[in-house]
Amino acid sequence: MRRSPRNSTGGGERASQAVSVERQFAVVLTGLLLSVLTYVWAFAVVETLARRAVFWSITSSTRTGPVLAMMVCAALVVAMLARGVRSPEARVSSALLWAHVGAVVAAGAVVAFLRPSHWQVSDRVPQLFTTWGPSASFQPAPDGQAPPSFKERIASGELVSYLDVVVTVSVLGIVVVAILGTAILVRGLLRRDHPSADFGTALALVMSVVLLVSFASAFRLIVDNLAAYLSGHGFMGGERGAIARFGARQLLPPLNVQYSDRDDWLMDLLPLAGVVGGLALALGLLASNLLPGGAGRPRRKRVDPPEIVARWVRHVIVNLPVTLGRALVMGGVLWFVLSVGLAVWVLHGPDYVWAIAVVVVQLVSVLVIFLLVAGNRLTTTSTVVGSAADVVGFWPVTCHPLAGASYREPVLEGIRAELNAAAAADRHVVLAGHSQGSVLCAWTLRHTSRFDHVALVTCGSPLRSLYAEFFPDFFDDAFFTRLRGRPAPWVNLWRDTDPIATPMPGLPDELDVRIEDPPPGGALKAHGDYWIAPEQIAAVTRLLDPARTES
Repeated sequence: MRRSPRNSTGGGERASQAVSVERQFAVVLTGLLLSVLTYVWAFAVVETLARRAVFWSITSSTRTGPVLAMMVCAALVVAMLARGVRSPEARVSSALLWAHVGAVVAAGAVVAFLRPSHWQVSDRVPQLFTTWGPSASFQPAPDGQAPPSFKERIASGELVSYLDVVVTVSVLGIVVVAILGTAILVRGLLRRDHPSADFGTALALVMSVVLLVSFASAFRLIVDNLAAYLSGHGFMGGERGAIARFGARQLLPPLNVQYSDRDDWLMDLLPLAGVVGGLALALGLLASNLLPGGAGRPRRKRVDPPEIVARWVRHVIVNLPVTLGRALVMGGVLWFVLSVGLAVWVLHGPDYVWAIAVVVVQLVSVLVIFLLVAGNRLTTTSTVVGSAADVVGFWPVTCHPLAGASYREPVLEGIRAELNAAAAADRHVVLAGHSQGSVLCAWTLRHTSRFDHVALVTCGSPLRSLYAEFFPDFFDDAFFTRLRGRPAPWVNLWRDTDPIATPMPGLPDELDVRIEDPPPGGALKAHGDYWIAPEQIAAVTRLLDPARTES
């Protein structure tokens, strides 16, 4: 979990504005929720392995569960504390760090000492949050005899309703973050200036929880299938295919073919929340772009199809300040309707619906694994994932002690070191950055006045299209005014086929250069090959000649 920090320049300078209190509260609360969910799913994976590992003197003992629960808790706490102490890019405050530690310790204590998987609940609790399991009167069927039916077990009191803890925590977590996201979304819809910041925050917060639950559920299912395969072939010790009894578990719900009509847990179907959410968001974006003010649909013109697609993608991204809010409204409503309908259909529909849902989850899991393994070889996947990682990794870790590392500080230090070395050697320097590199270069020069003599060249830059729209607390008018007002010039180059490059506000035409694309007789360039564009070569050459620049 990241947010734009108040003090994140790397050079001791403070940003011009503070992040809104509402967004800070939502981000911090979501981060704490993510910590609890991380513990719950980490322990679910550990207990899944213990359930399949048939070292009976250990895995069937009721004393083993608390030990495993506290071991997982201790591992997460150590990871959080070590990250806060040893990682220079982590800037989580002490109070927030200990809040995350407290949340994990509290979750660990509940699981270790209260055995929540054994909490019996009444019939009034929605079926989504419950599962059937054996009561104290349950009797396994003798060998060679058919067990009583599922309904007979319930009627006789041998089966009772237990709380499905993992599903309950995960679903309530999604509900909580959806409420937070909705509040921020409404706030953005009521704003006149930079509503995209609220839209982006709402989307990021909801996605963080939904993706964690979806990936964790799919990962646990994969681990369970692998452990079942190994156990069935005698690689886990003890009797082949054996399963540790329910009485030894702390978190996993009861499940046994002798008393359940389905051999999968409901937690295995939670990736459908991500699938349905992604589908709803895609449909919302499509519908929003078909409305007035959107990008419309690609229309055939007397140009090559790649150019049509490139210009349409650019329109989609440039119009996000207009389309994203209403896309989230439509997508959110559709997600809610589809989720409720799917839950009712899976829980109360025929068995083949459950079977189809399990197959869909398995196929999606295989697809995700394939994309993770082969993603670098797939151009589209690599570009999308890399672009998202560029934006996320720009911000230092400030809100969650287990967030991914930020690349910004090492890169900024490298840029400053090179500029200092050039100044010491009395060399004339032009600092040029493409795409995310332009953000890093602009950030360096904006916040370090000793480099005011260094000319700046940005190309294919998302400074205006993405950063000014979604991070206005830091890329505000003062940011661009400071860059334009430096003694050394700033030249910006862009194409109207580039999905993220735009003109820069306030730059004169001679410094804000549009590059024709495709060039006469050439191929479409879109976001690439700025370095060899004649316009960029001419601009850098001109800036490297101090006499010509001053004249």
